[in-house]
Order: sequence, then structure tokens, then C-alpha cells
Amino acid sequence: MRTFWALLPACFLSVACQSGSMSSATPSRSESYKAACPPNGAMKRTSEGREFIYMGSDPSDPEVCEWSVSGRAQKSRILYGIGVAAENEHAEENRQALRKIFPLEVGKSASYSVLDNYTGRRVSYTVVSEQTITVPAGTFDTFLVENSWKGELGNNFHMVERYWIDKDSSVVVKVESNILNGYIRGRRIPSWDALRVSVPNSVIQKPKT
Repeated sequence: MRTFWALLPACFLSVACQSGSMSSATPSRSESYKAACPPNGAMKRTSEGREFIYMGSDPSDPEVCEWSVSGRAQKSRILYGIGVAAENEHAEENRQALRKIFPLEVGKSASYSVLDNYTGRRVSYTVVSEQTITVPAGTFDTFLVENSWKGELGNNFHMVERYWIDKDSSVVVKVESNILNGYIRGRRIPSWDALRVSVPNSVIQKPKT
């Protein structure tokens, strides 16, 4: 029987949880959101001690963002940079939902339900707003995307994650994670801010105080 950790979104576990059939369709783009994946060579350091080195999108599947994380040997392959791992069992449902909100635009939303071990959960994504935020890495124009995991069929767990995604680089620069009901055994999923973000030919400096 799989533990709850095996079901968590990949933003927090560099090797995530779910798989399924994959499509090679290229997601559409808009002027306000230039790409789904951070560019190859971009880097991020976070307040909870991790460093991400981005590799761009998978050439054979542009909906999959690739990166490595300090301290982990295995490369992460994450749908649209905020979804689940491309290789795991509910990836196709996740892919279909994320296609409905990308390119990001305020008000877009999508959801789906999955069944695991005789219980269920409903996963939803909502593009909440456009926000200019300041974190230690600098000031960023972002889209705020909310991801809710809510139990069904007797599962009362409810967790909400919020991602602030930089419009220019597609790098997630801030994450907030809140458990509204239920609990997780062991380590809590971290919330974090970006301490430093760099993209090819540009380094975003810490704001002056």
C-alpha cells in the first residue's frame, strides 16, 4: 500500500509520484506567458536549502520540464513545472488538467478525481491572480496558481499549495503549502521563497534595502 508521500505533488519531491500515457502535443503560448518550462541553464536557490538547475523542456515532450536538485541523483521530469512526474500513474489526468490552464490566464481552472487504495481525492488548479511580489531573490511579475488536493470517498485530507510563477522565466519563485485538514506523517511539506534566481544572460539581483 502506497504512503501519502507517494502521492504528493512534485514541486516538493524532486522524484514524484504518478505515471500514465503521454502526449507529444506542444502546449500553446501567449505573449503574457512565454513558456511553460524555465530555460535550460536557469538556476534557483530556495530558503529551505535546495538548489535547482533547470534543463528546459524535454525535446520529445515539451509539456515536461526537466531539472536537477542538489543532493539528489535522479533528474526530475515534471509536467508544466508544477504538476506531477511525467512517468507516474495519474500523469495523463494531470496533463489534461494543466493543458486547460496553460498558457496562464487569470480565471482559468481545471480539476479531476482519482481513486487510490479504495479512497479518492480531487485535484484542482486555479489561476488566481497576477501579482508583483518581492522575495529575497528580487521582485517578480507573477501568476499565482493554486493547487488543491481534497479527499473524497471517506478521505478527509485537504491541502492547498500556492505557486508564484515568474512571467518572464517560468521559474516558481515562491511556494506556500497549507494543510487545511488531516495530517502527514513525518516531515511537513515546506513553504519557501527563492533566495536567488538566475537565467541565461541575466542574473536577478537581491533588491537593495
